[in-house]
Amino acid sequence: MTRAMRIPALRAYHASPDPKICVAYGACGCSGGIFHDLYCVWGGADKIIPIDVYIPGCPPTPGATIFGFAMALGLLEQKLKASHHIQGETEQALLRHPGFPVRLRVEIEREARCMAGYLQGRQITDTFIDLMKGDPRHLRKNVQSYLDQQDDPRLSEIILHLEKLVQDYKEKD
Repeated sequence: MTRAMRIPALRAYHASPDPKICVAYGACGCSGGIFHDLYCVWGGADKIIPIDVYIPGCPPTPGATIFGFAMALGLLEQKLKASHHIQGETEQALLRHPGFPVRLRVEIEREARCMAGYLQGRQITDTFIDLMKGDPRHLRKNVQSYLDQQDDPRLSEIILHLEKLVQDYKEKD
């Protein structure tokens, strides 16, 4: 993005209707490319306007181009269906698993996310707590039947670790 193109780029960005998708195409569009340190270059297009999709390369390969624009179309679909919600003064966020001890839930989620990653850790935590909500006498049986369906040794290790965490928690209290 050169100094001379800054104003025209901003005008074009503000003139196009919402929702809009901005694509930085090629090494020059993404970061300024080989010209990044010239006096008249501001850097990549993201220095001037918000960029949604980056397609790197000098020049970008046809596969990268197709993938980048397909990704942009997917983002456009999300932006078209997006809704904006403003929280009211009396509106409160609901807790997940409200009948479950908060401290234990936080410990379980923290351990699961450390072992499996952020998104999968949350999913494992929700599944594990749902299994615990049933009859505590059948917890081991419920967990084992769940693990048999999944056929994932890493998941088995995480669930066993979470069970031990719950047992340690119960012994403390």
